[in-house]
Amino acid sequence: MRNGHFITDYHCHSTVSPDGHNTMREMAEAAVRLGVDDLCFTDHIEPLPWDRWNEPPREKHSYDWAPMLAQFREAQEAVGDRIKLHMGTELGECSFAPDVADSFLDDAPPLDFTIGSVHCYRTASGEVNDLTWITSTDPAVWYAACESYFEEMEKLIDWGRFQVLGHITLPLRWAKELRGVELDFDRYEEQLRHVMRRAIEKGLGIECNTNRGHLPLPDGKWLKMYHELGGELITLGSDAHTPEYISCAMEERQELLKDCGLRYLATYDRKKPIFHKI
Repeated sequence: MRNGHFITDYHCHSTVSPDGHNTMREMAEAAVRLGVDDLCFTDHIEPLPWDRWNEPPREKHSYDWAPMLAQFREAQEAVGDRIKLHMGTELGECSFAPDVADSFLDDAPPLDFTIGSVHCYRTASGEVNDLTWITSTDPAVWYAACESYFEEMEKLIDWGRFQVLGHITLPLRWAKELRGVELDFDRYEEQLRHVMRRAIEKGLGIECNTNRGHLPLPDGKWLKMYHELGGELITLGSDAHTPEYISCAMEERQELLKDCGLRYLATYDRKKPIFHKI
């Protein structure tokens, strides 16, 4: 407990991820120091080659789960019963090669939790681009990318082999933080409504990504919409890639959920939700 809140962090990365900087043990030990009650590791697994999205998809059944399992066991041994640890994954870009993603999950060890995320979009010429590759400060360029982003999210929901949709308003992060571009997502109200409704119908939840203390993804307007549509499954994740951001802004985001009408946050065990009253 921290300041009267049950603290969870269901989105963080270790060196198992290509962009991670610290081991699971280091991240778990930091979480203990920060008063986290339940931490889930969600390292990246993608069917496309990391940061080379336009190359052919990886071979089926080619993901090596051994490093993840080894690091998780080391973290468990280091922290003991001082914190509850869960093993999950962030499944990225699965809409681009769902058959490969299926093969990875078919070979997976028992996982507690999976996030389905989109980080890429298709250009007009059909190339796959990462949102972080956009160098333009022209909002029109970003809005064009957002249209494709939502199309990929629809395909991801159709695939559906995950528990929650990750950071559904992600373009806002990179447009603002990388290029100083302020996007107006009100123009995507119907797309977001449709995405949330379809997720709810399929029994999928959404993530409120605390974004390391910056603008939450999604923020209050869309969290309230999710509640009004009947959504109940929601997790909180920091998206930490280094220890100092573990559980960042979790108390404030729990209060935000409550202000939007949501009364519970979820943790997961063997992909089954456990609800915690906020």
